[in-house]
Amino acid sequence: MHFETRLWQFSKGVRLRISYAVLIGLTATALGIARLALMGWLIGRIFAGDSFQQLSVLLLVVAGVIGLRSIFEHWRVMVAHETAAKVQLKLRQFLFDKVAELGPGYVARERSGDITLSLVDGVEQLEVYFGQYMPQLL
Repeated sequence: MHFETRLWQFSKGVRLRISYAVLIGLTATALGIARLALMGWLIGRIFAGDSFQQLSVLLLVVAGVIGLRSIFEHWRVMVAHETAAKVQLKLRQFLFDKVAELGPGYVARERSGDITLSLVDGVEQLEVYFGQYMPQLL
């Protein structure tokens, strides 16, 4: 696992949101484990010969846990996406300021495609880094 300290400096101001995404992800994981345990118990009760009436409450609990897990997972993805967007905006502003500071003489010596690729596609790729990788790493 790789932790890039140069990119971490751009997360200042959103680190609490990253922690928030981690907590939501841990809750979703706990709900996923609970779902698997309840499904195992349900299958065991089915093989034990319980009637549908006896299983109906357990079925509703399993459905509720599945629904809760999906809500928490969606919530985690949305928080992570918004956090990554905030970091990308900060990074784009930094890169734009740096290019403006270097001036047109520097930009004229470099290949414009490389600069454009770094400013657009390179920053877009960081959504996965800040939105998914960082919360999972933490």
